[in-house]
Amino acid sequence: MKKIISISMMLVLILMLVSCAGNTTTTTSTTASNATTSSSGTTSETMTAEGAELELMIWGSTNEQDAQRASCAAFDAKYNTNTTVTWVASDEFFAKLAARLAANDAPSLSYSQSWNYKLYEEGYLWNFNDLISKYGEASGVTADDWIDTVWYNYSPTEVLGPVFASVTNCLMYNTELFEDAGIDLPPTTVDEAWTWDEFVEVAQKLTLDVNGNNALSPNFDPTNIKQFGIGTDLNMDIMFQFIYGNGGNILSEDGKSTDLINEKGYSVIQNFADLVNKYHVHPTKTQSSGFESVASAMKSKQLAMFMGGSWRQLDIVAADFDWGVGVMPMGDIDYVASFVGSTLLAYKAEEDSYAQYLLYTYLCDPQSSNEILSMYQTLWIPSIKAYYTDPSMIDVWASEDLPGRPTGFQDAIVKATYENRFTHPMLLIKNFPEFTTQFNELTADVWTGDETAQEAMNNLNDAVVALDILDGTYTGERR
Repeated sequence: MKKIISISMMLVLILMLVSCAGNTTTTTSTTASNATTSSSGTTSETMTAEGAELELMIWGSTNEQDAQRASCAAFDAKYNTNTTVTWVASDEFFAKLAARLAANDAPSLSYSQSWNYKLYEEGYLWNFNDLISKYGEASGVTADDWIDTVWYNYSPTEVLGPVFASVTNCLMYNTELFEDAGIDLPPTTVDEAWTWDEFVEVAQKLTLDVNGNNALSPNFDPTNIKQFGIGTDLNMDIMFQFIYGNGGNILSEDGKSTDLINEKGYSVIQNFADLVNKYHVHPTKTQSSGFESVASAMKSKQLAMFMGGSWRQLDIVAADFDWGVGVMPMGDIDYVASFVGSTLLAYKAEEDSYAQYLLYTYLCDPQSSNEILSMYQTLWIPSIKAYYTDPSMIDVWASEDLPGRPTGFQDAIVKATYENRFTHPMLLIKNFPEFTTQFNELTADVWTGDETAQEAMNNLNDAVVALDILDGTYTGERR
């Protein structure tokens, strides 16, 4: 990544960057191992948090604010500290943070977005590996406690931190519509995952025109559809799993261009376009924009299935209809899943860095407060390893007796994600937000059927090379 200008000039970039501050086989385990503690990693600093003044700077909904305040209050009660939670609207967050950094008034911790790497380059953030080396053993929380694919790496030895509240992609569906069509519910185990062709056939059976004909019927009217079989966000976040699962890559071998110009890449994008334009089982972008929300479209039987981020399950629970989850369809070669989300940023200006590390690790724990736990039982999934390997800890957040955890959740989400995890490209590829911006712009005509995916990916490659966007990965691994 190219050197970014100093924070004093960063304020000039606020109008451009603040829009980024809105509402996250393994390759990063080497970074985690670099952060393991030893006696040589300790310092003469007194290992006490008592009396520390700390600040957490966040955005988020009222429920999220309440949850973070409750966790910080519980932390203060445990360690005799005083933690202030500062809430800022997401569209103002970076502007206010940048102003505070320019005034040498950094918070202890904050939420983050794509600008986190810029702040690290400017020297405002700890290398989280250094904090782990100094405090991991004393605190009882080391790098090994986190899942190995959740790290925001900057280099093979530098890391900004782990994803503190993950999400993953999954298949969600309206149970009633499967029963009405006489179709078996989606599989919940990877061993039984649909192939792409099987998935398309199910979506065709669940797509109905106004006369009740499904998309396999010779009488089907694709211009008058009342129920679509599948919806997605039609973006790289959902497609990269199938690209990797097909044996493809986002980056070329030298990391300077995109490998999506090869068939294993562009064929996946074409498959998604065919859902819209060939099989008519997926709404167009225009039709999707007419839905009040994914949850409302599923409840009102406009969508039978949706493939996307698990964070939508909070809205689905609130919508109050009979729903379920399944594993994603398979790639041609492999099943791929990922953890993604924002990291917390730890600022070097903090004097009480031991207390800072304790607060950081405390906030990553789903059981830091009852209010935070409720977020993990509906909205987030953990990034801490034990919540996937210890049955008693799995049940804390993923018990299928919980309203937000339907039957099959532990197989389709917990087990499938943990056992088939790859590092999400956002945590790996340099300048990934800039790359996805180009991807979104240059695939617009693919979703309308006016351009093939192969043509679009050739144009994308030309654009990222001309703009000098891609520059390999933070770890040196291709994926």
